[in-house]
Amino acid sequence: MRPEEYLRIILRRWWLVPLLALVTAVVAYLSTAGQPATYSTSTTLAITAEPLDQGNDIAAKNRLAPLKAIIASGEVATRAAARDELRPYGLDAGTISGKLALAHSPDNNTIQIAATDSDPRRAAAIVNAVAAAFIAYNNEDSARLLQQFPRFTPNGTPIVLPDGALAPILRLNITQLGSAGVPSQPSAPRPKLNAVAGAILGIALALALAFALEYLDDTLRTPIEVRRHLGLPTVARIPKGESAVGGRQSAER
Repeated sequence: MRPEEYLRIILRRWWLVPLLALVTAVVAYLSTAGQPATYSTSTTLAITAEPLDQGNDIAAKNRLAPLKAIIASGEVATRAAARDELRPYGLDAGTISGKLALAHSPDNNTIQIAATDSDPRRAAAIVNAVAAAFIAYNNEDSARLLQQFPRFTPNGTPIVLPDGALAPILRLNITQLGSAGVPSQPSAPRPKLNAVAGAILGIALALALAFALEYLDDTLRTPIEVRRHLGLPTVARIPKGESAVGGRQSAER
């Protein structure tokens, strides 16, 4: 079909567009406006290896995914629950883990810790407690590994392997890049945004419904449709909504 025919189909049932857009927008708004507000906050951990060189930087990138799994483990959540920040809330490890969202970026060697909760202060406390617990866990693990696999002798002399290389780097430094703040605005629900999205969906549904109805409608309304579907020329036209007498009088004028 030509572009003007598509436009004709839409204009023929134009009322579907505002109707469905309004209905879906109202439904989306009402379905989310009554939901309880939730707040989200986050912090970022920077991961570096010692000493700073390209090989160790690549090693740190490869450790990001395993480190993220450690943060999600029950060990870190249990430690976080015992910290002063979370003790007043009485949260257990399972509840803390369920409120976390983790992400990592190999491009800049960072891990993001986020939490969502109905209490904005509790959300910030969860993030900061988990970050502190994980940093303490990593420091303890690094100290243990350095005792088992030392890189330097007690007098500070580097330990050289048989192939001439230095002993492998086992220490990762983790730094929290700023504490998670207490959010002032809820992250969800967003009834206005949902209403806009619902209206867009309604418009799409209206257009789809208009074309579906056009496909099912076999009425021939214009000479162009008669020629296209029947292959017959138009001999005469009867003006819509006029009597035969009125039509003759109009033609005579």
